[in-house]
Amino acid sequence: MKKLVYMAHPLGGSEDRNRNICNAREWRDWFNSIPGICALAPWIEMAEICDEDMRDQGLALDKAVVNICAEVWLCGGRISPGMQLEATWAYEAGKPVWNWIRMGRSCPRPGNLMPGVEVPWTPTTLTTTTPDVKR
Repeated sequence: MKKLVYMAHPLGGSEDRNRNICNAREWRDWFNSIPGICALAPWIEMAEICDEDMRDQGLALDKAVVNICAEVWLCGGRISPGMQLEATWAYEAGKPVWNWIRMGRSCPRPGNLMPGVEVPWTPTTLTTTTPDVKR
């Protein structure tokens, strides 16, 4: 049986929103290529049909999905305020939170798992920006 993992990635309401959605899809596809992993990110599809004014409803859905997942994985080059909320929900529920943001904004090439790059996240290790990692 596959492990359910909630994938958190920056979204934002700015001009970067569409680019962030595309990057998030690539990350989700890459994570789903890892044997035994089922990465969930329902916010991607919601972001395409909902405006930023529905953020609270989206976050409520995200919290429900975080609650059913075994872990939360942070990716996308930085931790946004929404990602910090999602990670905090998981941390408070005793779920592992893995920080992949050091890998950069874009996901690695297919098949490149880059073991050892992910690190545990805790509220005391939170950083809002990280340098891009060469792939």
